[in-house]
Amino acid sequence: MSLKNIFYIVFNTLPTICKHFSTTAKLTWFAYQNSDSIEKLKNASTKDEKINAAIELAKKVLEFKKQNPAEFDEVFDALGEIILKIESDKDFRKSILG
Repeated sequence: MSLKNIFYIVFNTLPTICKHFSTTAKLTWFAYQNSDSIEKLKNASTKDEKINAAIELAKKVLEFKKQNPAEFDEVFDALGEIILKIESDKDFRKSILG
């Protein structure tokens, strides 16, 4: 994906990001804190490693949900807005595909 496409995606999701700024910040921090688990899942070579890594990450997501129930619900609202944008804006959809 080119830098141009990344900027296009960020620009087009900026209203959603700003509207849900606190949640976006918490999710970004969550992803940063769990980057090792995410990498472990991406780099797993066997099915057993993939399952174990997925379970480890899922437990962390469930813990985040338990600690941040309102933000977790807000994530799905924001996701819905982004999905609508993808479905309704052909240029945006093309930018995501690279």
